[in-house]
Amino acid sequence: MPNLRFASAFSLKTDWSQATLEVLSALEEDWSGASKGFDGATIGFVYASDGLSEELSSIITLLKTRTAISCFCGTVGLGIGVMGRDSQGAFRTGEFYDVPCLSVMIASLPDGAFQPFQAHLKPEQSDITEIDRDLAANLPLEVPMFLDMRGNGLADWLEKQTPRLSMIHADPRETELPSVFPELQKTLSCDLIGGLTSSRMEWPLVADTVQDGGFGGVILNDAVGVMAGLTQGCSAIGEVHRVTGVDGTMLTSLDGRPALDVLKEDVGELLARDLRRLGGYVFVARRYQDEERAGHNQVSGGDYRVHHLLGITVETGELHLDISFAEGDEIFFCRRDNQAARQDFYRMLDEMRSKLPSEPKGGIYISCIGRGRALFGPNSEEWSILNEELGSIPMVGFYASGEICGQQLYSYTGVLTLFY
Repeated sequence: MPNLRFASAFSLKTDWSQATLEVLSALEEDWSGASKGFDGATIGFVYASDGLSEELSSIITLLKTRTAISCFCGTVGLGIGVMGRDSQGAFRTGEFYDVPCLSVMIASLPDGAFQPFQAHLKPEQSDITEIDRDLAANLPLEVPMFLDMRGNGLADWLEKQTPRLSMIHADPRETELPSVFPELQKTLSCDLIGGLTSSRMEWPLVADTVQDGGFGGVILNDAVGVMAGLTQGCSAIGEVHRVTGVDGTMLTSLDGRPALDVLKEDVGELLARDLRRLGGYVFVARRYQDEERAGHNQVSGGDYRVHHLLGITVETGELHLDISFAEGDEIFFCRRDNQAARQDFYRMLDEMRSKLPSEPKGGIYISCIGRGRALFGPNSEEWSILNEELGSIPMVGFYASGEICGQQLYSYTGVLTLFY
């Protein structure tokens, strides 16, 4: 593997131009010292708080102009995680919510080792490339849609390279996108790693250029030393059950019994007495089958996705969910759990460290907005664990409205990518 270099910096300035210039100054000092400049830097990853969403295009333009880096990848989030230099040059770790924050990491990936792309789902076949037609033919969508996947030199790059991992960000408003991920993973022959934008304002994505809607990112080839891991944030309540009855988003029976009876049995007598206490505390997790989570040996971690229990019809014993299950699906009830989340976080970090052939040089951590301060506590504890376990390496990330790993969309998880 080539000798990769990384540097990261962040700013809490309210004004976008001041924040960008502050980040550039800290990055340049870390990258080149007294010699100045960004020689050798080829790619950048950028995450900004949603309050900067309207200015993200201007931020990217300024970053490209000052660094001569042509490719940036990233998005905005309700929370931003940092491990990098501040305006005074000090290396800091933290999580920032409800305040402006711009976090940028640059790297010296080899020329030709990465390929940016942008993608949208389109209802017509016009102006669709041959790659997109092949992919669209296998998309499991009820309404015929075509994936318009673009990128300067994308087709030629995919033909000549061996993809290793694809970093992607997606717009959560396009609810059909998760159904595309398995076929996209198969087409690219590599795992997908990333997250859904979280925002109270605009929803921009950065994949070489700034786009609105769809998804995009950068594909890395096998010249880049990289691996990823997934950590869960919930603990199981009771046993695994098989879905035996559904009606749309209503779960009617489990293991041949009314779904509510099974839920009451699993949560115990105390909670079963007052079902109103279950809201926001008890969730339903669907286990991914082997073929659904099949990866390419770059990802380790959990095999289920957590869904919200929206309501209960006591008279009929039905559970109302935020998604439709199918008969035969395997599910279990679970709860968000600080101790379980910490244990699994350390488990993921231990497992990844044991597989790394050398020390990590940089990283990207994408966590659910339901984790961070909501699960680990208010003092940047989730990112502090990363710093304690991995050391002071350059790292950027954000708090997402959904996490992408392998070929699936997850909830209440953290996805860590390490470069070595």
